[in-house]
Amino acid sequence: MKVTLKDLAKEFGCSVTTISRALKDNNTISLELRRKVKARAEELGYIPNIVAGSMRTGQTKTIAVILQDLRNPFFSILGKYIEEFASNQGYSIFFMTTSELIDREIEAVNTAIGKNVDGILLLPNQKDARSVEILKRYKIPHVLVGRYFSNLDTDYVIANDQKGSYLVTKHLIERGYQRILFLNSFMYISSSYLRLEGFKQAYSEASLPFNKNDVITVSTDRGEACGVIKNIFNKKHDYNAVFTYCDVIAFETVFTLNELGYHVGKDIAVAGVDDIHSDVILPVKITSASYSRKEMAYEAVNLLIKRINEGINNVRSDSYEHHVIDITLSMGQTT
Repeated sequence: MKVTLKDLAKEFGCSVTTISRALKDNNTISLELRRKVKARAEELGYIPNIVAGSMRTGQTKTIAVILQDLRNPFFSILGKYIEEFASNQGYSIFFMTTSELIDREIEAVNTAIGKNVDGILLLPNQKDARSVEILKRYKIPHVLVGRYFSNLDTDYVIANDQKGSYLVTKHLIERGYQRILFLNSFMYISSSYLRLEGFKQAYSEASLPFNKNDVITVSTDRGEACGVIKNIFNKKHDYNAVFTYCDVIAFETVFTLNELGYHVGKDIAVAGVDDIHSDVILPVKITSASYSRKEMAYEAVNLLIKRINEGINNVRSDSYEHHVIDITLSMGQTT
């Protein structure tokens, strides 16, 4: 038989309101009673009635996180921190992936709206802005994470992508690597555009000529970077370094170059962006542009909950917030 708040209230000889507050860790209830109530509730298998709660408050206490691919360590690490910070504020998270397909992104947005989520954190595809336009049309609280649209008024939290790319490229040039192959992502993605700008900035400051043929577009799909590297490095070339859009591509590059007989870090340098090694123990420490996924998640969750609360109270700021997470250079074994 399902245990209710009334059952707990009867057992402790207090009101349903007191029990509810104790379970929510409200500091108007003594710490001793809070501990006893929570321990007994867990022992009896009490499950909060979320549906009833949402009918009273107009909230479901759920947030949808729509991103590209949880197999990518960047997204899984970011998702872990998002879930942690949201949970600390009483929200449940459910994840949906798009595989960088705009139709799947639109479907995910519509599904989330249909589930009456309180808000959405979106890592947008950026081939077009239809999903964001849907969110704006229905006035769904949302924050873009990792990417943004320069022509749309939206809240977003991103990394300082141009600075990160600049720092890595500058480091490579200063170490004597002046023929750099840049494996970038698609140019409709804001972070790709900004990373290319940082790459070009470092070349310009070093008075080196920029050659657009040194920039090749690859996706993070497994095997694509491998094919590109084999195609280039199996032929005559003059590259002595490879800079990649992200560490996932960098790891694939290192693996492929090793297969081809190169000694990465001596014969050739490889560097990336994201510094995945700071969150996950991996066999090779890639030199990488480093920023805190934890800080990015914290800022995104707090901003979204702020917008959710503004909607509940019918208060909305006329301005949008743009948070840019700082980036530093993290030295590895590959340069």
